[in-house]
Amino acid sequence: MCSGQIGVTIDAAIAVEDFVGAFPITNRMFERTEREGVRIDCLRSLAAKSTVASGRAHAALIRAFSHLSADPECLTPEERAEVIAEMRAARQVLTDIIDAAEVAG
Repeated sequence: MCSGQIGVTIDAAIAVEDFVGAFPITNRMFERTEREGVRIDCLRSLAAKSTVASGRAHAALIRAFSHLSADPECLTPEERAEVIAEMRAARQVLTDIIDAAEVAG
């Protein structure tokens, strides 16, 4: 009597989120608690994090097309992986800001 689905432990979900640098499951878990408002400090902290994350993401992309790259004309597999990871991390911080602003509204 199996539906073809397998349960995932919280520890496993956290390990995957930490590895990829995105936290969709954690974000949804916080939403379930129905927080009452968001402190301004939370949004300020997220604003600072978004600056750092965006900077790292753009730095990875610019570095890939600079003289520091093995092939400045196209992304190497390693550069591609780094750019994707950094851009996803930046996108996650921006998503966190949207989520926090929606709760604050």
